[in-house]
Amino acid sequence: MDFSINYLDLLKYCYGLGSFHGINTLEAARNRLYTLVRNLKDCCLLLDCPHNSEDCHMHDVVCDVATLIASKDHNMIIVRDDDGLKERLDVDVLKRCKELSMHGGDFHELPDEMECPELRFLYVDGGDHSLQIPDTFFQGMERLEVLDFTQMQLSSLPLLRNLLTLCLDGCVLDDIAVIGKLKNSVVLSLLGSQISKLPKEIGFLSHLRLLDLSNCSKLEVIPPNVLSSLVALEELYMGNSFVRWEAEGLNNERNNANLPELRHLSHLTTLEIHIPDASNLPKDLLFEKLERYVIFVGDVWDWSDKTKGLLQLKELEIRECSIMGAIVVKEGEIEDTDMILFPKLRCLALRDLPKLISFLSAQNSFITAFGEIISDGKLDFYVPILHE
Repeated sequence: MDFSINYLDLLKYCYGLGSFHGINTLEAARNRLYTLVRNLKDCCLLLDCPHNSEDCHMHDVVCDVATLIASKDHNMIIVRDDDGLKERLDVDVLKRCKELSMHGGDFHELPDEMECPELRFLYVDGGDHSLQIPDTFFQGMERLEVLDFTQMQLSSLPLLRNLLTLCLDGCVLDDIAVIGKLKNSVVLSLLGSQISKLPKEIGFLSHLRLLDLSNCSKLEVIPPNVLSSLVALEELYMGNSFVRWEAEGLNNERNNANLPELRHLSHLTTLEIHIPDASNLPKDLLFEKLERYVIFVGDVWDWSDKTKGLLQLKELEIRECSIMGAIVVKEGEIEDTDMILFPKLRCLALRDLPKLISFLSAQNSFITAFGEIISDGKLDFYVPILHE
């Protein structure tokens, strides 16, 4: 069976490991990553995912060879099942191990202690949330830089001061206030986790570059001024997540985050949020460096398919954007299945858009070896704006 991985996960790992020397910003790291992935695809070592443009595939034969090379030349251990776990985690092998990946969801227990003085990357997939972590498990992992726990139940977290990337995707989370002590962290991902309140201590992560709260559907409380404290943040993902934005200018003490806090995030290049009440949207909320965004306004949107919400759209106004060339942009070629109709649209206002030449376009771009994104400028008007 083919192996697949998400581009954003790759970015989280590579940035935390410092894989791209001389690159400081997430945007530059993203461009460099896309260049490497494109080169691997040109060599047929990676494949496009036919159903999801956000993932890439690796053929099982290529995956087996890559695993063997990683094991022999880079001191990486990959364990897929409980079978052979103790044999693979030999004491001498662990002392040399730099990356350890345990996944498959069939583990019944983790070792009480692992002496891994060289370990920099640890991935554990708990499968069904039943896997328990011994209190002494992290002893001997002082150099750990990237930690990814997936599908696990966590009552607490260890204090790993050198940790740069922390991913707790799909986890059941209790007390994670210790995250606020991970002062050097640059990536924090809680994607799909069961958490109702974001700890206020996250506001202490002044070096954080990426925060992923996507699909945290139970998240109802983000304490005031937590988001505004993340002044280095470049990418913020909150799709299908927090929606309880408080209104601006409330006289009483706030209990939740409000949208004006985002004004302090001057480095944002990526933003995904949902704003159910348009009256809470500040008129002067500007992001000069924004490159990618998904901003849903209103209560009719469906994050599971971002185009379905367009079927309910009744009013659309876009104004004062000097760089917008198309309303909807699709990477790659446009096909007949890409028709997007607006059967309920009654009001369309497009103002001060000097470069707008198309509604739906195919914008093919490539990334040079220097990380520069270059577009071939192909913008083709393809579909009718309104349903007849």
